[in-house]
Amino acid sequence: MSRETRKNRVGTIISNKMEDTVIVSVKWQQKHLLYGKAQRRVTKFFAHTAGSDLGIGDVVKIEECRPISRLKRWRVVDIIERRELADVKPIELDRELMQSYSNLRKTGSSDEPEIASQLEATEAVAEETTEAVTEETTEAVAEETTEAVTEETTEAVTEETTEAVTEEVVDNGSSEADTEDTNQSVAKSGRKKKKEAGDDTDV
Repeated sequence: MSRETRKNRVGTIISNKMEDTVIVSVKWQQKHLLYGKAQRRVTKFFAHTAGSDLGIGDVVKIEECRPISRLKRWRVVDIIERRELADVKPIELDRELMQSYSNLRKTGSSDEPEIASQLEATEAVAEETTEAVTEETTEAVAEETTEAVTEETTEAVTEETTEAVTEEVVDNGSSEADTEDTNQSVAKSGRKKKKEAGDDTDV
C-alpha cells in the first residue's frame, strides 16, 4: 500500500496510560438515512507512538499502517497542537493555600497585610455563620420539643377526662337500673298482696 492511499485522521488523545500506545478519539458526522439529520459520531483508534511524550488533550494526526498488535492499526504521524494540563489536582491546591495561610497567620508577617486581613475577615464570617446556624437549630429543636410535650399533655388530659366521664356515666346508669329494679320488685309485691287480700275476701 502506497503512502498516498493510506487513510489519515485528526483527533484528540483521550488516554496515554499504555506504553507506546495512545487512544485517539475522532469526531465525525453522518447523515441519518431516513431523516437526513447530521448525527455526531465518535470513533476511538489505538495508535502507536514511537517514544514521544504525548499528553491527554493533544491534537494529533494519525495514519493507517500495518497491524502492530491486536488493536493497533494506526500510528501517530504529526502533533498538531499540544494542550497544557495541570498535574496538580484542585484538592492539593486547596491544601497548599490553606497551609500558606496558616503559615502567614503563625508568623504574622507584615509583608502581606491584605492577605492576613482577608483571612481574619473570613474567619470572623465563618464564626458568625456557625453561631447563627447553631442558634437556629437550637430554636427549632426547642420549638419541636415544646410542641410535642404540649400535644402529649393534651392527649393525656383528654384521655383521663373521657375515662372519668365514662365511669360516672356507667355508675349513674347502674344506680338508675338498681332503683328501677327495686321499684319493679316493690310494685310486684304490692300486687301480690292485693291479690291475696282479694282472695281472702272472696272466701
